[in-house]
Amino acid sequence: MTANPSGPGCTSPDWMVPAGDGTSCYISTSKFVDYTTKADRKSAMLRGSLRVAQDHTLSVEWFSTSNDSVARIAPVPFGTLWMNPRRPDGSRNPFFPGNPGAITPAFTINPAYTQTNMTPRPGVTLQPGFITVKWRALAGGQRTNESQNDQSRILASLDGTVAGWDYQVGVSRNENKIKEIVSGYTDGNKITLAMLNGLINPFGEQNAAGAAAIQDALLGGNLQNHSGKVTTADARVSRELGDWFKSGNNAAIAIGAEYRHEDFLSTANKPVAELLVASTGVDPDSRAAGTRKVYALYSELNVPVTKQLDLTAALRYDNYSDFGNTTNPKFGVRFQPMKELLLRGSYSTGFRAPSLYELNAAQSYTNTGTANDPVNCPGGTPIAGKSKSLNCNVQFQRLTGGNLQLKPEKAKNLTFGVVYEPTSEISLGLDFWWIKQKDSIAALAANTVLGPDFKTFSQYYKRNSKGDLSIDGFSCPGSDCGYLDLRQQNLGGTNANGVDLSANWRLKLGGAGNVTLSLNSTYINTYEYQDYKDGPWNQNVGVYVGNNPVFKWQHALGARWKLGAWTAGATAFYKSSYIDQDPSNTVKAYTTVDAYVGVDVAKQFSLTFGIKNLFDRDPPYSNQDEVFQANYDPRFSDPTGRKFYARASYKF
Repeated sequence: MTANPSGPGCTSPDWMVPAGDGTSCYISTSKFVDYTTKADRKSAMLRGSLRVAQDHTLSVEWFSTSNDSVARIAPVPFGTLWMNPRRPDGSRNPFFPGNPGAITPAFTINPAYTQTNMTPRPGVTLQPGFITVKWRALAGGQRTNESQNDQSRILASLDGTVAGWDYQVGVSRNENKIKEIVSGYTDGNKITLAMLNGLINPFGEQNAAGAAAIQDALLGGNLQNHSGKVTTADARVSRELGDWFKSGNNAAIAIGAEYRHEDFLSTANKPVAELLVASTGVDPDSRAAGTRKVYALYSELNVPVTKQLDLTAALRYDNYSDFGNTTNPKFGVRFQPMKELLLRGSYSTGFRAPSLYELNAAQSYTNTGTANDPVNCPGGTPIAGKSKSLNCNVQFQRLTGGNLQLKPEKAKNLTFGVVYEPTSEISLGLDFWWIKQKDSIAALAANTVLGPDFKTFSQYYKRNSKGDLSIDGFSCPGSDCGYLDLRQQNLGGTNANGVDLSANWRLKLGGAGNVTLSLNSTYINTYEYQDYKDGPWNQNVGVYVGNNPVFKWQHALGARWKLGAWTAGATAFYKSSYIDQDPSNTVKAYTTVDAYVGVDVAKQFSLTFGIKNLFDRDPPYSNQDEVFQANYDPRFSDPTGRKFYARASYKF
């Protein structure tokens, strides 16, 4: 087939748009994607304290939250389906282009759209002249993914003073359960056979038989379940040690210990997953579980050397049952040569073991954005012997999930800052920071692996027996499945440095109340990372590289007014512009303003009314394809516009 026979009309019932060549059409998938996730959140907290003796207090806290989110995306895509000229009974396929009564005009089959060396699965018969088609189950409607997340935490602590030592001991239990429910997915086997046998029209609207075949293939239900549990016990003591250097201030020490037990479990609901494996990519037998124990000891010593100079030293030892032990120090200095000026700095090392989720998350297959196979279809033109429909301008399968081969992240941190307070009403802060990290944990972006440097990432290309990244008519996992391995990886180093700015100005207006103006700003000077150990450094400041951009500037500018029982305020949030994933586009700077007014109705009861995005600012245009939403990036902007809220608080 030389082109999509439904072109150039690209009629709206099928949500088609011209491909630009005047003869073919694309599905406009963005028209099926919700611009924001529907969310229903409920939470409750209860805290109580009881003085059990003169210097001892027992506290108990319970917190519970439920978050139910629903996201809808485009109908199920099928990258490789087969279409025979005739039905099994010998009659002509009414939808096969060129057949009498079918799509006209007749056309010449282009070898780029056929697979003559295909070995069909049992029950699949390919007739001479068959074609391969790409199609979405439009008549089946959107795919819906619902996540029901329930979390609860209970904490009990006892604090007080014994023999001159202040102490606190506590135990806590945190549980998190997630149930994933899907609908609008399809049985890939049924769709494949219905297309092969001439029931489905891939070029337009369905007749009654085609619609019935699609409805019969629709599936849904509870696909996966995840749970995490963390039990923690900790104890710490502190006391003053006396004025060692006659500075007028006492040295102080704190000593603590912690024990943590973590459990993680993720399982597929096999009866549902078996039916949905072709369209969700979730292995019905997937079961990921992990557990670890962590012991920690830490101590911190603060020593005033003079009235102007304080030194701090801290040390933390952690022992992981799955990653061994690590010791990390921290050193700090605080120097105040005059009342108005404070200098401060610190140096520390850090250690982060991969989370149980990063290690053990269930592995599943999903789609990349639309792209060309850089080997089989360089520049959008298939090489000899390769199918255009399988290798050019298509979505490939990618494997996501945890990776048991991950190593811990390690980091070094350095900060230096100055705080200047010329008056009691004005405070200015300037902090410089540097972070150097190695073995960063993240997932490679599909556009990085499929990009110009694709040879570097050849280890992540898992081709099928024909050398393709595509599939054999069914989704992964399958008998002959090509895909990209984009699970969590250790991606080399990350270096970043920048400046944090802060300012506060408190104005007393007498009978008109008090006003506080504040500014918190971050400037990123350098953010560079490696996709693999000893690899080239990717510069990410102000540029979309990999999975996301790094904003050069971010600000939060606030104003708060208070008079008696009344309070009002507003905060402006700013993110600077950046070069998009599509480098021909520059994503514009984004500023929103939130405002509120509150009143203390009584000593224990208050009301707040607020507006988010006061000026109804739309997100800036972005041509990213890392997430399903199109024309903007939902990770950094909000498309819902102006929103109103009300809150009531009662303390007892």
